[in-house]
Amino acid sequence: MTDPVIMRAHHSHIYPGLRIDISSDDHKRLLSAEAGNDTSVRALVVMVQFVDDAIAFGEVETGLDDECDLTLLLGAYVTGKGTEIPAKRWLIANEKAGANGVELKVRKRLPV
Repeated sequence: MTDPVIMRAHHSHIYPGLRIDISSDDHKRLLSAEAGNDTSVRALVVMVQFVDDAIAFGEVETGLDDECDLTLLLGAYVTGKGTEIPAKRWLIANEKAGANGVELKVRKRLPV
């Protein structure tokens, strides 16, 4: 079994405009999935770590459009303060590379 891609959210939940950090190595895994030899959608398991120490698992789908955007389908989870967050689907864009990895930005919520 492959280790999940680790994403670190800068808040206790996801919303449009939120920035998410991902290591350079995990970003390369996403790019590798996008660069498949066919046009099929590829999914990678992800673990999102929130600033309140909550953790959620989901999948990132790649290869959905020509802008290299990603779709994050995040499973239900409970925040550090006990708020139950249902499963949601998000469109995420690659933003910029930094010294410690890549910053992604949540663009909008999508239907589940």
